[in-house]
Amino acid sequence: MNSAMVTARGLYKFWHGFGVPAYPENYVPDDAVMPYITYDLKKPDWRGSISYNARVWYIDTSFGGIMTKIDEIADEIGDTGVRIEDEDGVIFLFKDNPFFQFQPLDEPDEKVKCAYLSMIIHVLA
Repeated sequence: MNSAMVTARGLYKFWHGFGVPAYPENYVPDDAVMPYITYDLKKPDWRGSISYNARVWYIDTSFGGIMTKIDEIADEIGDTGVRIEDEDGVIFLFKDNPFFQFQPLDEPDEKVKCAYLSMIIHVLA
């Protein structure tokens, strides 16, 4: 099996496990409704690790919902990373420092919240 497919399947499985829709970055359907997650589809060379990013999008007047979702993702990754199994390989995700920060938007809307998550990814496939 091709390692790009292992990466795509593993990331799909991981990001779809948080109770909100998840889409590869730049492939959000026009009719998508927040909250949702967007995530990078990229993989390192099998011996290396690279920076990896995702974004959590919410529309709300408070930060409560988005912060709860960020905590849920952080807990799933844990302090020592998360192992995402696939029949043909494995992905490891680790929190980077800082793990999240709020991203300024081009067209500010006080209700739209976007948290940028920074991680390290390592793929063995």
